[in-house]
Amino acid sequence: MTQEDAIKHWRREAQGSLTMARAGLREKEYTLALFHCHLAIEKALQARYMEEQGEAAPFSHDLQYLASLLTRDFSEVDLALLSELGKFSVQARYSDPFWAEAQATEEQTSLWIEKTAAFLSHFLL
Repeated sequence: MTQEDAIKHWRREAQGSLTMARAGLREKEYTLALFHCHLAIEKALQARYMEEQGEAAPFSHDLQYLASLLTRDFSEVDLALLSELGKFSVQARYSDPFWAEAQATEEQTSLWIEKTAAFLSHFLL
């Protein structure tokens, strides 16, 4: 597999995770949907890192850390999105009931999927 193939793989994976987030919303699996929003962004950041650095991205689920390794300047809106979605990796994985009650709702999940899709649409260009 070439470096270009690997980058395409991670970009497809990012889109696939967004697809799974939408499926989770449809099936009312909101915690899982939010977890996949995090994964979609993480995979997109990994693809961009590989594109810029010519090597595999470091193993990390920390979206802000991964973003800090890139040459791109992120807006305050993007950084806030990365910060909040960064929490979803742990909170959704371990299904914190207090977090789920506040965040894993149909309304919140729909909002985060929209935000994730918007980020990916301009970030993956």
